[in-house]
Amino acid sequence: MMFNVLNPILLKGHGVYTYHPKGPAFLRAPPPQHFRPPDQPDIPVYAHDGHGNHDEGEFVPGEFGEHVYQTDRGEFRHGIDAVIQQIGQFLRYRGNPTDPRQIVDKAIRDFNENHKMPEKHSLPESNNMMWQKIRVGPLQRGASNDTPTRTRNGTLITHLHNKNADTAPMGKFVESAYMPIYRELYNVLTNIMGFDAADVKSLQFTKFPYVYAHNLAPDTYGTAEDHPEAEIPDKYRQRAPEGYFPDIEPIHSWEVMHHGPKVLHYPKIGKKGKKPTALKKLTHDYIDEALQQGLEHIPDIPIQINLGSLLKPDFTQVNLQEALTDPGLRERLVDDISNAPSLMTLFGRSGQGEAKRLMDYFTEQYGRGEDGLTLEQQMQYLTGGSSGKSQGTHTNAARMMALARKSGVNEDGESHLSTHEITPEELEIMGLPHSDILMRHADRYKTIIEALADHQASARGHTVRRELGDIPETPMMGATIRNFPQYNPETGEMTSEGFPAHMDAFTHRVEDYAPTTPSETSPAGVRPGFDAASLPDAVPVEEQLPPPRQVTATGPTSLGTTSPPAVRPQLRPTPPVAVAPVRSARPLPPETMQMREAIAGFNPQQMRQFMGEAGIRLPQGRSAQDFQRVFGDPKQTLLEQFMRSEDAHLSIMDRVLKQLEQLQMADAKDDVEILKHQKPHFRDARLLAKHLNLTHEDVRSISHSTGDWHRVAKTYNVDPKVVKVIKINTGD
Repeated sequence: MMFNVLNPILLKGHGVYTYHPKGPAFLRAPPPQHFRPPDQPDIPVYAHDGHGNHDEGEFVPGEFGEHVYQTDRGEFRHGIDAVIQQIGQFLRYRGNPTDPRQIVDKAIRDFNENHKMPEKHSLPESNNMMWQKIRVGPLQRGASNDTPTRTRNGTLITHLHNKNADTAPMGKFVESAYMPIYRELYNVLTNIMGFDAADVKSLQFTKFPYVYAHNLAPDTYGTAEDHPEAEIPDKYRQRAPEGYFPDIEPIHSWEVMHHGPKVLHYPKIGKKGKKPTALKKLTHDYIDEALQQGLEHIPDIPIQINLGSLLKPDFTQVNLQEALTDPGLRERLVDDISNAPSLMTLFGRSGQGEAKRLMDYFTEQYGRGEDGLTLEQQMQYLTGGSSGKSQGTHTNAARMMALARKSGVNEDGESHLSTHEITPEELEIMGLPHSDILMRHADRYKTIIEALADHQASARGHTVRRELGDIPETPMMGATIRNFPQYNPETGEMTSEGFPAHMDAFTHRVEDYAPTTPSETSPAGVRPGFDAASLPDAVPVEEQLPPPRQVTATGPTSLGTTSPPAVRPQLRPTPPVAVAPVRSARPLPPETMQMREAIAGFNPQQMRQFMGEAGIRLPQGRSAQDFQRVFGDPKQTLLEQFMRSEDAHLSIMDRVLKQLEQLQMADAKDDVEILKHQKPHFRDARLLAKHLNLTHEDVRSISHSTGDWHRVAKTYNVDPKVVKVIKINTGD
């Protein structure tokens, strides 16, 4: 069988990141230590360093009675607690003394009353421990009365992973906390409490069924397909806590205009386009703001204003202070200098137009050299300053400063960029005409623009004519996401594609969700509304756990009582491996073990009574004594010990088939030859079909088939290896 090689996918960097004290990190999933016993809240999902280490802390009451996980780096919350806190702040700011928990609980009651299937999807009150457990699933949108909230076993979904997680370039990660009551919260706050709709929508969890990462954790942010590589983009570096990047310098355009090349002041004669009305207004606004700080900030220099045209100039010489304070002169001055691209660099969006074209040219001249750091690495040490009225003004100023450093310096300490002379040959390359009168205008504009820049820097308390300083020689490693997934175009593989193995017990699929409408059928034996999260169905990894509680089991009459939840014994975490491990037998809860011992001693009457109360039906040909002999023997391993809690609703045959599927999957993932063909993009059946030279329908049919894979291969007339490739790419 021939295998095709597909084009590489494009990393877009959609993810959740944190500025951790140990370094910036991508947050995929919480480490095992986050998952606590059933009677304790889990550690909030983002309280870790991205490398398997949780943040030490303790739970304390928040200002509105919510649960807060307090650490040295700040406060972390589960989704419901973040909602309570933000509503509390919303009410306090507006002088309303209502307890925010009452509003949340009212929304929960409204949700339950309106739902088509409340017996399967009812939500607990906000103080219920289920809200503080981490149970992850995909977002499954529904109408207000059929929104899914629980699995078939009653487990409450509290967090969401990213959309299309199986094919996303960054792989699967916990993207947000789930908040299905968003519509009800909006209704309570607007229609009952009477708050303005626009104000209420400032609380994003009243618009969407989720709570963003930055509301759950300090110094944490989610991105929107704009974090393409491990280097943190400038817009996100600005979200770092104060002092996190102590070597980063904020750069303002008026501090670095003197580092620009002279051609940046060369007038745009012969260039057609719109009149720079908006730019001239911005220039007046900036000048007005600076004048409010006092006239002493204006440089005391003479300037020449052209009252004529560029080719037929009529110069008049005045002092800069007079030009800025006389309305008529200032209007003529601004009209004059609007012909220079450098005015756009100083006050406008220098990322467009003539200014951008010129800087792109000099980036090719000075920014591509192999000596020293790259231009992008120089940019790590700089960031756009504040006070910009036009988007991109100071960001591009930081880039010009980085380019000046990259260009190198002469004997006088000036950058080669700033001393670059204008030549007729380069003007021709740039599409600009050369003339002596235009050269004179460039000299004149350079003097005026740099003087206006000095005025702005002085009036605003910034550095006047900032020097190049010590030019960095090593990359700033702190501005890099250390565990950013890497894509290898040769192998088509990424360093990490999904959740670590321990998350399997806490992650659910759409197929696991309980029915949301009465028309959907529910498998027999499922107890509606049962809280699976309260059962020890997943073993928490803890350094120290209290000993198991003692539970006594008597005869059948004790089965109607509820035993206290058992605490799992301490287990050591299993080191991660490259392939999915075969699921080992899970220890049974102590009360179940004691029940088995009690059942072993039942007489026939007690056995019949027990089976009747428990609703146990035996296969044809099996007796109660057969069941007692097997179930009552504590040395016998039950099939349930190999299955996830989500499999409790399956029939015996379905359980056997599923276990067979898992064993064959584990065998396939041990086959190095098969693993060569496991790619993230092959989750798309169409791409996988093309890769295997099969039809789309064949791939889907094989993917959903169960039983012996060799029989499946024979049925579809393909090699068994093809079945393995399909299964490992489309299976869970």
